Amino acid sequence: MRNQVLTSDQYTVTGYGHVLEYPEAVIPHLSEEHGVLDLTACHERPAVGDIVHVVPNHCCVVSNMVDEVYGVRGDRVEVVWPVAARGTVR
Repeated sequence: MRNQVLTSDQYTVTGYGHVLEYPEAVIPHLSEEHGVLDLTACHERPAVGDIVHVVPNHCCVVSNMVDEVYGVRGDRVEVVWPVAARGTVR
């Protein structure tokens, strides 16, 4: 899984997601297809090509923007759920 879907909805949190591997990191803003990752407070930083896992602040747009949702436990994808209503908004 290499794709993430983030939303501009912040509610009561700071930033736009939580980076599991770098908890001190902040996603201070988003653009159309990119998120900015501020690693200033991190003691270590990812290398180019490293994969990071981001937990989005809000999940509604996630199910609206993807065809499938993955159930992951540890390093393993255990189940793939199709998003039944994807693309049916008229």
